Formats: sequence, C-alpha cells, structure tokens
Amino acid sequence: MDIIEEEERLGSVGKTQRIKISRRDTMVNDLKNSTAQGILSFIVSLVALGAAGTAVYLSYRAAGHADYPVGILMIAALLISVVSIVLGVSGLKNRKKIRHYMEVRGIIVSVLLILALIGLYVWGLLLYLGK
Repeated sequence: MDIIEEEERLGSVGKTQRIKISRRDTMVNDLKNSTAQGILSFIVSLVALGAAGTAVYLSYRAAGHADYPVGILMIAALLISVVSIVLGVSGLKNRKKIRHYMEVRGIIVSVLLILALIGLYVWGLLLYLGK
C-alpha cells in the first residue's frame, strides 16, 4: 500500500512526458555545445561562400570577361575554405564537447565550396581548350 500511495502523491510516475523544444533553444544549444574553433569555422566558411558568390556575380555582370580580380577572389575563397576546414578539424579534436554541430557544418560548407570551385575551374579549362 505504501508504494501506491507514494505514486499517487508524486503524480505521474511511470508516464512519459513530452518536452517541447523550440527552434531557438536548439540553436542556442548548438552554440553552447560547439567549440570556438567550430563557430569560427562556420563563420569563415560563410565568408568564403560569400566571396565565391561575389566572384560569380561579377563575372556574370562582365559577361565572362572579368579577368584578374575575379580569379583572385576565387582563389582567395578557395584558400579561406581550406582555413575553415583546418579550424573545423581542430575543433573536432576537443574531447570535452559531446556534439560538434558547428564544426561539422563549417567543414561541409567548405568541402562543397571547394568541390564547386574545382568544378568551375575544370569547366572553364574545358571551354578554353574547346575553342
């Protein structure tokens, strides 16, 4: 009888409760669970993505006749994305953090950007050689 009375006193023992987590709470937890290198990796990868987007836009505006500034901007975006990968990997090595959301996001964005830039260079080379 003591166990049943204790369960009645405590209320919902044995019942599962659903906890609502908002999108804002998950973003705050992502920032709390990430290292400084991971957050910096994600920000740097977004900067590299912006530089590459700017270079593509400038090339489009110049009708494909944009010379050195666009090429230098693309190479800078490539180097910045390599730095972002290095920062993400160094953030992943921290064993104190359980989840590495920002590190992985930074690495993924940087790798996709590097693949896209390599594809653009190869495509341009093939178009140049095909003339």
